[in-house]
Amino acid sequence: LIILTILLIFSLACPVMAQTDLQAIPEATTTQEGPSIGMKVLDVLLVRPVCMVGSTISTVFFVAVSPLAFVMGLGESGFETMVQMPWEFTSCRYVGEFNHYKEHCSLDE
Repeated sequence: LIILTILLIFSLACPVMAQTDLQAIPEATTTQEGPSIGMKVLDVLLVRPVCMVGSTISTVFFVAVSPLAFVMGLGESGFETMVQMPWEFTSCRYVGEFNHYKEHCSLDE
């Protein structure tokens, strides 16, 4: 039950994290280009696996409610919010960078 609760929280958090504009958050000025090794390790070992599980749960939930969403006219925006954005956040960004997406990686092409 606890694991399901944690997975539900992350499945709801991944779309929100994907929509968050992290460029607006002030960062300390450093001379280092790109993310640190620690950020890359954190991203690969913690953030991406959790977001993959959250994206999967979000996609399954969208598939379950998609007939109603399309009838109500919310199918396309629901797909973008619950499927496309979480998966792009999970797999279409550079390792360790949370606001720099790869240009050639998109689900809407």
